[in-house]
Amino acid sequence: MRKPVAIAVSVVAAGCLVPLLVDRTPPESAAPVVAEVPGPSDPIRVRPVEVRSWEGTVRPVEAAVVHPLAHRFVEGDRRLYRVRHDQETRLDLDLSKLGAGEGTRTSEHRQEIDGRLEFLVYSTRPGEHLLGVRVETLALRLGADAPVALEEACAEELEFLIRIDDAGRILAYLFPPAIEAGASALFKGLLGSFQVALPAGAKEEWEATERDSTGTYLARYRRSDHVDGAGARLARVEKSFRGYESVASGRRDVLAGALYDAVAWFDLEAGWVRSMDFENRVLVTDPEMTATSGARSSGLVLLLEAGRDGRSDAARGRRLDALLASGRWSGADAGAELAQLA
Repeated sequence: MRKPVAIAVSVVAAGCLVPLLVDRTPPESAAPVVAEVPGPSDPIRVRPVEVRSWEGTVRPVEAAVVHPLAHRFVEGDRRLYRVRHDQETRLDLDLSKLGAGEGTRTSEHRQEIDGRLEFLVYSTRPGEHLLGVRVETLALRLGADAPVALEEACAEELEFLIRIDDAGRILAYLFPPAIEAGASALFKGLLGSFQVALPAGAKEEWEATERDSTGTYLARYRRSDHVDGAGARLARVEKSFRGYESVASGRRDVLAGALYDAVAWFDLEAGWVRSMDFENRVLVTDPEMTATSGARSSGLVLLLEAGRDGRSDAARGRRLDALLASGRWSGADAGAELAQLA
C-alpha cells in the first residue's frame, strides 16, 4: 500500500498567493490533465453585499472642463469599506519534476473573503503617504487543503501599514512580525486586486505600470463623468490589463496571462473610491516544474462610512510610532511570502 506524502506548494494566481497542499503520491492513472482558464461564459460573481441606492440615480454629464481626478490624502481621514473576494484556483503539477512518479496531480482550491477594512491616513507628504489598514471583521472560508493557521491568523484583530504614492499605487506593506506568511500574502493579494492608479494629468484615458502580489503589469484606464441624485460629481473609471510583464519571483521563464476588468466609482470631491468591482482570469505556467495554475476570481468593495479619526493627533502619532517599530517593510509583490512558504 502506498503511503501518501504531501508537500506545500505556493501558487500565485489572480493577484493572490495561494498556499496549497499537493499529494505527491503517484496517481493510479498517469493521464495528464490540462488546466483550463474559465472563459467569459463561466464567471464567478460575488453575492451583493449592500444596496447601492446612489448608483441607480447616477446620470452621465458632459463637462466642458474635465474635473481633476486624484486621490486625496488628509491626515486623520478614515474610510470603512465592505470587502468581498472570491477565488477558485486549479493547479496541475508534473510529479516527475518532484521525484514522485509519473503523471500529473491536480489540486483545486476555493477561497472566500467577506469583511470590513478601515483605512486611516496616518501621515502624508508629497509623493508618499502612510495608511493604516485595520481589519474590523473578516470571514475567511478556505478549502480543506488550506492551513488552519491561515484562517486563525486572519480571524485575529489586526492593523498593518501600507505606503502609497500620489497616484494610489501601493509601494510597500508593513505587517506585525508574528503574522503568518500566508496571511500577509493574502492581504497583499486582496488590496492589490482593488488598486486604482490616478497619475497626475489623467484625463479621459491613460496607462499606468502597477504591481500586485503576482507581478508587474501595464493597466489601461478610461473615465466618464457622472452625477448622482444628491448632485455629487463621480467618475466611472474602467480598468483592464492583459497579462503580466514580469512575475514576483523574478524568473523570466514563468509566464502569467490575465484577463482583468474592473469598474470603480470615484468621488471627485472627496478623492476616494466609493465602490469597485472586478473579475479576473489568470493562467500561470512554470516550465521548471511543468506546473500550470488557472484561476478565476471576482471582488467588490463598497464604502460604508467616511469621517475623521476620533483620536488626538498625539495619540494617533503614538500609534503610528508603535506600528513602525513593530515590523519591517516588504514590497507589494509576494516574493518574501513565496520564499517562506516554499
